[in-house]
Amino acid sequence: MKSLNLFWLLLVLVFSSPKILATPPNQSALLAIAQQLHCADSKRDSQVLLSQLMSLSTEPFGIPSDNFDGKDNHFLYAATVDILLQQLLETGQRYPSLQESIERTALLWNFCEVIKEGKLVDLSMDYAQHAISQLALTPFPAKRQGFSRWGFLNPDPNDRYIPKLLDLSLFPLAQQSLLFRVFVKQCFPHPDTGKLFTELNESKRVGKLRLTPDFKLGKRYPYQWKTNCNPEPIQTIIEIPPPSKPIKKIAKVFKAKPIKVEVI
Repeated sequence: MKSLNLFWLLLVLVFSSPKILATPPNQSALLAIAQQLHCADSKRDSQVLLSQLMSLSTEPFGIPSDNFDGKDNHFLYAATVDILLQQLLETGQRYPSLQESIERTALLWNFCEVIKEGKLVDLSMDYAQHAISQLALTPFPAKRQGFSRWGFLNPDPNDRYIPKLLDLSLFPLAQQSLLFRVFVKQCFPHPDTGKLFTELNESKRVGKLRLTPDFKLGKRYPYQWKTNCNPEPIQTIIEIPPPSKPIKKIAKVFKAKPIKVEVI
């Protein structure tokens, strides 16, 4: 009897439980946050996720690793960063009051490792804990729109998002200090020119970008990005075998027979 009650309880929970975004075991922990940010249906939930992003360690690549929650060697896909940058901007469009938190999040990160001479690269660590890189694996689920909209791939200031936090024209000394940090040290596009610091110093570089040939994270970007936030309901199909005898015949078997009563 207890097992039967447990079965009905589980059945009720399956069909009545609220929407839950499950993270597959082989999913990127960083991409999972981007997915939750994409599907957050309230300002409060979005703020919690932004606070989580700001609290993550940026070691060793300057941006939180795909597997920041694991103990394995860290790695970071440019396609994941692209999705995350896109979701930050889309969250700002849904909740304009979160714009400052969104800008602070993006301006915490250092993009010097993930963009090499204008090319997006994937990153990992070798046995000596040195960052190694290769040209970014495709496909890019966000179609590089995240990098482009923030100005990393599009130097035209008219077509990119310029953080308002960088506008400190009333405080020139503070603005100089901030620009030096984000533009020179973190390879963020300059708010006025749209240029990257590395682009201005290409003439001083000798040789071409050297990528590690034995860097092996696969041949394709391994994660799936879901734009649909409403998972399909689980359908349980119970197959009932056909009766061995026609229903009419079964009914006749159980048909009550008249009882003869003798009157004395």
